Amino acid sequence: VPVASLVLTIVIVEDALRRSSETAALISDLTYWRSLEPTVETVHIVPAGTEIAKQYSKQIEKAGGIPCVIVMAHPSHKVIASEKLPLNKVEMSALINKFTGK
Repeated sequence: VPVASLVLTIVIVEDALRRSSETAALISDLTYWRSLEPTVETVHIVPAGTEIAKQYSKQIEKAGGIPCVIVMAHPSHKVIASEKLPLNKVEMSALINKFTGK
């Protein structure tokens, strides 16, 4: 995979009421997300069923439903990938590194 962007915006679309313990641990790990700066400029957690989530319906469908992660180039917000939400920090970092060439 060629380097798509040096800086990313991450959008996670999920249903908090159906959140697994793994998803909760990943989403709430502020130390982890801060460790990704400046590679990851912004992380948006978008509740399923909201107007914002509807804007991402194609990406959610492509990912096979929620929870999913949408990777975008920053600052253009061009969608690079939409996939099932990784289960942990190791998988999330691997996904991010795939698109930033790290």
